[in-house]
Amino acid sequence: MIYEVVDDHILDDKDATTELVNGAVKITAKRSVDQKASWGDGRARMTLAHELGHGVMHATEGVIDNRVTGIGGTTEISKTRASESAEHQAKVFASEFLIDFERALELESPEDISMEFLISSEAAEICFERVQSQIERTAAVARVKTLNDEFQKSMRPHRRKPSFLDIPCVACKEATLIPLGIKVLCDSCGYVGDHPQSGDPSSDAC
Repeated sequence: MIYEVVDDHILDDKDATTELVNGAVKITAKRSVDQKASWGDGRARMTLAHELGHGVMHATEGVIDNRVTGIGGTTEISKTRASESAEHQAKVFASEFLIDFERALELESPEDISMEFLISSEAAEICFERVQSQIERTAAVARVKTLNDEFQKSMRPHRRKPSFLDIPCVACKEATLIPLGIKVLCDSCGYVGDHPQSGDPSSDAC
């Protein structure tokens, strides 16, 4: 890839151009744009990243319809057929190239994003919209998961607490006998025996 800086008048109304020259991708930028980018100017940095996107994705197609000086990244074509627009694709590439999205999720405003990554206000606003959408999607997924967990929990069978007889088990002496018809089962040790009847001498043995 070739990067060339030329006097502003040479490119006229273009901030930068990308083309294929003898099989090599060549990006030509105005001197003022190159200088501003080196100073951290957001729009200039986006312009160069934008042209790099053309070089990576579209240069094999020949000359690119490059970004005009003072024109924003969104075009009528990109609004109606974003996926087919080379300009839109290059704009998305520039944003992804310059912005750490995971870090952007931690920031609270477009201004914060613009200052953190040294990008244009327009690009920062677009990124912030994506950040908000991601946050809303994450919150929605969390709400759905919570509702699903609550539903699943409500559908699980509940183990009813057994009703114990007020007499101890003859085996382990714990008062955990469960009546099973004419028999009893000890919930503690598993003992099974006859149900002691009120007034039956055997009930004293239990």
